[in-house]
Amino acid sequence: MRRMKATVYLLIGAMLALLIGVAALELMFGSWFSDDPWRSLERINLQRNVHRTYNSEALYGSAMPTVTYTRDAYGLRGQCEDPRSIEILSVGGSTTDQLFIPDGQTFQDVLQGLLGNDLGRRVCLANAGVDGHSTFAHIEALDHWFPIIPGLKPKYFLLYIGINDAGIRLSPQLDFDLNRKIVEAPLSYALSQHSALYGLGRTLKRLIQGNQGNQFAWHNQNRPKADQYTATQTAPDIDDLVKRNTAAFARRLDTIVSTITTRYGAKPICVSQPNLFAIERDGRSVGLPEIFTYDGRKFNGLDYQRSILSINAAMKEICTRAGGYYFDMGSVVFPVTDFYDAVHMGPAGAQALGTRLFDEMQRQGIVDALRNQRAPAP
Repeated sequence: MRRMKATVYLLIGAMLALLIGVAALELMFGSWFSDDPWRSLERINLQRNVHRTYNSEALYGSAMPTVTYTRDAYGLRGQCEDPRSIEILSVGGSTTDQLFIPDGQTFQDVLQGLLGNDLGRRVCLANAGVDGHSTFAHIEALDHWFPIIPGLKPKYFLLYIGINDAGIRLSPQLDFDLNRKIVEAPLSYALSQHSALYGLGRTLKRLIQGNQGNQFAWHNQNRPKADQYTATQTAPDIDDLVKRNTAAFARRLDTIVSTITTRYGAKPICVSQPNLFAIERDGRSVGLPEIFTYDGRKFNGLDYQRSILSINAAMKEICTRAGGYYFDMGSVVFPVTDFYDAVHMGPAGAQALGTRLFDEMQRQGIVDALRNQRAPAP
């Protein structure tokens, strides 16, 4: 009996010690007594002060066995040390972020270098792409992320968007583009916003899952093979779904463009994106069989292609109507070898894309406009 009591007391003591230890850790590393706006941005997958080295040998072979990936204290990639000097801010999802493109070789780095060479001065172009982001998250970023970056007032927002919206995205995804407070109970929301242990668990989950932002624009290690394009017909109701999805996308893009032009006095540069979900073969379109899931159903590459073409048309109309620009990169036939999977480009693709973006900037007068503008004070 005494031994049982001693065991119970020992267990109670261990539990109390554990609770006290957890409470001490939370008080030391959590944010229970502060309202840190940066902490709340973790809900949309924003990461700051990141310096990682990824093994990329499976993607690029021994020529590039590792990739160095950096995000600064403001959550941005690039070489802009002072946010006040940023003239162009690129916004988008994983294809903008470019997780497996080394620092200094992203399409933004390529474009920045070409602009600098042409203008004879440094043009600071920052990368605000985040894995998994869609137009839902871009609105969150404009409302809650960019306003707390000190001195940020770019002249142009380069919107490399649409890939994550085309898969019939009628509602936002939790942990990528949705404010948790809207859908969570108060205690759960408080833990997600302030708990150090919760934050550690979320970081470990991201590392294990590899930051997969959605069901189709994943980071794969293989390009599609020719015999994988087996889809030859679209879903019977895809046109109705595309119409609904495009209308919802257009409303969100209207909000984004309006915020860019009114709050920042900047111009949007909207860019459509290439992909390998559908190709032309023997005079007909064929697609990959399972690209995205909506309402429990799987849709193929031809369905996706119909959706993204509709989104691109809406993007062209909205951005040019607002006095901005539209670059049709989605219609450019990039070599298959420029990609490491169906949507993400490797270093050669980033070089080609950055070069084409510069050519479009020249053609549409943006380079001349930058030439006539004074660079921001550093």
